[in-house]
Amino acid sequence: MIASKITQLDNFKKNKYGILEPQKIEKINKIDIDLVIAPGLAFNTLGYRIGYGGGYYDNFLKNFEGMSIGMILKEFILTTLIPEEFDQPIKKLVTI
Repeated sequence: MIASKITQLDNFKKNKYGILEPQKIEKINKIDIDLVIAPGLAFNTLGYRIGYGGGYYDNFLKNFEGMSIGMILKEFILTTLIPEEFDQPIKKLVTI
């Protein structure tokens, strides 16, 4: 996963997974990012998440010093989610 500056909202294309990403990548260093909104299918109360299994966000969040949040419906907060050794928690969980 590469963090990229976004200057236009009409400059995206779908990748092989159907995820929109910028057509032109303007790489940004992790240290210059203040906030990451991490997606998740479910979270636990400690901020660990279930994603799609690629580990992209876990790898990015490792040693990330900025704020990281996840937004989730209360029904998708799990008490039985046990993190694996490579999992990285988000710092704040917002329920909607």
